[in-house]
Amino acid sequence: YSNNDLIKVISHEKNLGLPAALNTGIDAAMGDFIARQDSDDRSHSKRLAAQHQYLIENPMVAVVATGVEVINNAGEVTGSFIPPKNPAEKFHRANPIVHGSVMFRREIIEHSGGYDEFFKHCQDYELWTRLSQSGAEIHRIPETLYQLRRDSGSMSVHDRKEYSRYAALARLPATEKHRLKEVARTEGLLAVQSHLSRNELANLNYRLTRAHIDHRKRIGAIRSAIQA
Repeated sequence: YSNNDLIKVISHEKNLGLPAALNTGIDAAMGDFIARQDSDDRSHSKRLAAQHQYLIENPMVAVVATGVEVINNAGEVTGSFIPPKNPAEKFHRANPIVHGSVMFRREIIEHSGGYDEFFKHCQDYELWTRLSQSGAEIHRIPETLYQLRRDSGSMSVHDRKEYSRYAALARLPATEKHRLKEVARTEGLLAVQSHLSRNELANLNYRLTRAHIDHRKRIGAIRSAIQA
């Protein structure tokens, strides 16, 4: 595609992280709608047309996701799932939509401030919760139009712990999120745990239990389960 004037490859001189790259892409985009796509995933040939049509027909919707098939390294389908009709109803517990499957209105994302570059992980979850808290509508198309590749090497327990702590921060109300981001900057991400509510701590430790189980770390699983 090097001779196609419609396609631009934009690179940072050094790695600034995914949220910064996403914001750079949004700043460079000229269209009204932006679609995400991860490099190792696949989109169905009907995906973009279906999401574009949905946003045209539903002008109050800011973001629309799709159902997802999960594939392995060989491209074989190993499972599938469709997000709930109203994904925002699940945001208090988890992120039910796949980042790569979304299409959104550029203007609304820009107006919201874009992706928060503090979030090394869960930058999409943080954005969806922030949009939802401001009244923006997030929908899904109940068709599997995206294939999410999950390779055999899952995240380490350390990475899962870090991911879970970012997720706990992502779903907080704006004022509390801002306060705990400052705690994380000055004292480290681990320090955030001592400031979370009992429910958030239980949710976090439940996810850490699952991470230990997946990696066959029995003692860590027991400790996290007791704390949960």
